[in-house]
Formats: sequence, structure tokens, C-alpha cells
Amino acid sequence: MQVDRENADNHMAFGQGTHFCLGAQLARTELQIAMTTLLQRTDNWALVEGKNSLKHHPNVLLRGLMDLHISFDKVM
Repeated sequence: MQVDRENADNHMAFGQGTHFCLGAQLARTELQIAMTTLLQRTDNWALVEGKNSLKHHPNVLLRGLMDLHISFDKVM
């Protein structure tokens, strides 16, 4: 690894610029459709008591829950 090279800022690690993921917008659109459909077909969302520790992944860049247990009722 050569960190002092002239083009060190032109890396692909985060998928930016020329190497940005072509499917990123498709994935966002699919997620939006899936979540909209799920929310239309379910009701009475709630956290499951005693199952959620609300602990986060030890990550500096992204703060996400280790798990999230929910319950809901089917509408359709």
C-alpha cells in the first residue's frame, strides 16, 4: 500500500465517481416500493417486549441496531 501516491484520493473503496454502483438507484427504488407495500398491508406495528436490547453495531461510520424485533397484524 502506498498512501503517499499522487492519486491516493481516487480510490474505489466507497463507490464514488466513476466506480459508483450502477444499481444503487434501482436498489433504493425497490426498497421504497417494498416498504410502501409492506406498510399498506400491515397494521399495529409494535416492538416485541423483552426481545430488544437496542444495542448498536460497534461501527464508527454507520450506527445500526444489532437486531430489532417487531410485531404487526396482517391487513390484506
